[in-house]
Amino acid sequence: ATAMLPRPSLIFADEPTSGLDALASLKVLQVFKDVADSGKIVLVTVHQPRAAIWQILDRLYLLSEGRLMYTGPVDEATAWFETLGYHALEDHSTADWLLDLVTVGFDKSSLGWKACNTPADVAQASRGFAESNLMRRIEQEMQAACGSVGGEAHKLWPCYHGQEQTRWLAQWTAQFRTLLWRHMLNYARNLGNVAARLCLAVSSGLVVGFCYSGLRSVEEDDPRIIIDRLGAIFFICIVLMICPNCTMALFVGDRRFYVAESAAHLYGPLAYYLPMALCELVLNVAAASLFWAPVTLLSGMRVDAAGFASGMLLCSLIQLCGSQITNFSALLLPNQEMAFVLSVALNIFSFITCGFLVRTQDLAACVRCFRFLSPVKLGLQALAVNELADRDFGASQQLAALRTALREIGDGGVDSRAMVEDSVAPAWWLQQRPLRGLAGHVLEQVLPCVDPCITGMVEKGSEALE
Repeated sequence: ATAMLPRPSLIFADEPTSGLDALASLKVLQVFKDVADSGKIVLVTVHQPRAAIWQILDRLYLLSEGRLMYTGPVDEATAWFETLGYHALEDHSTADWLLDLVTVGFDKSSLGWKACNTPADVAQASRGFAESNLMRRIEQEMQAACGSVGGEAHKLWPCYHGQEQTRWLAQWTAQFRTLLWRHMLNYARNLGNVAARLCLAVSSGLVVGFCYSGLRSVEEDDPRIIIDRLGAIFFICIVLMICPNCTMALFVGDRRFYVAESAAHLYGPLAYYLPMALCELVLNVAAASLFWAPVTLLSGMRVDAAGFASGMLLCSLIQLCGSQITNFSALLLPNQEMAFVLSVALNIFSFITCGFLVRTQDLAACVRCFRFLSPVKLGLQALAVNELADRDFGASQQLAALRTALREIGDGGVDSRAMVEDSVAPAWWLQQRPLRGLAGHVLEQVLPCVDPCITGMVEKGSEALE
């Protein structure tokens, strides 16, 4: 069954009915007959075909003692042997008569009819067929097929002559459907793993939502709300990227099938990956919905229909990236322990290059280029835009607070404790030397994307920092 998955043009089945009962053997041969009727070439070796199987066959290759006794249409075999003096019996099955005729090594005296009794008789009958007009016609067809693409080649290979693109597309489509069904069965047979992922999504959503429920009490005109929500979004990305590691065993279990079947050229990596990614996307959408709903309701994220739907979709894509890292690690390494280590390492590298708190421009030159491959960076930016871009954070109040803070810093003295109590957070941040870089990063990278009127505030903040 796996060998037929790529829909090859030529199928050679060596004793496919061995060990099967009569009904199962008939069904197997009927499957091959259907494949042959669709335009494929199917070669099957059968040692003792019964009458029902004999009627399914189109052409016969009859061998004995390593010699070709006859090849041609099944219904012309008896006529050929009659030209050699071997007459078929009307009350016998043709298949049984031919097997008894050419098989040597047992006493045929009780048969009561002429047959090949010795290897010499077999050799003589084989030479007779080799010198026949039928064999010469077959040789001419073979020479024409091997000598050029044209000629009689279409007789031997009638399936997709000159239609390679159509053939490839048909093969790839069949592989995609089959592998999609197999991936679906794999998930259905591992319902415990699927249920664990969904339960983890719900529980982690409740935990994250509860921990950040204090954000609901922060006023919209409080400058701290932007950095607080950015921090919450960053840790949401961490949770979404790490959760798929619980499915490592599922991917590792499927790895041995992929390695063996791809090595046998049964399908390509794309035909294997796309169905799996489609199944993962469906599961991730369900998990992201269960995760994002409690986070949104408890932490005060956007609850309007468009904001919630966009956030759920972005969470699904971020978690899909995490699951692909897990799957990549499982396929690349031979055991689950090493795959888990690689998956965690790739996630850590993605967190480092995401540009949160530390600007990517300040990273090492050899690492900086990898920031564009960080799913955390892209997910953080997308969720930040979805959460902050269309909301009013009281830009005028922030601008006034920042100007006040800049004047106080310029005057050379400020009570940081009083500034914190008065909720003038930018003034306190800008006064603290280790946090000035952070404040500058927030002002330069985040606030201009939130409200255009903050551009002037950023310019004044840059002058003060200089």
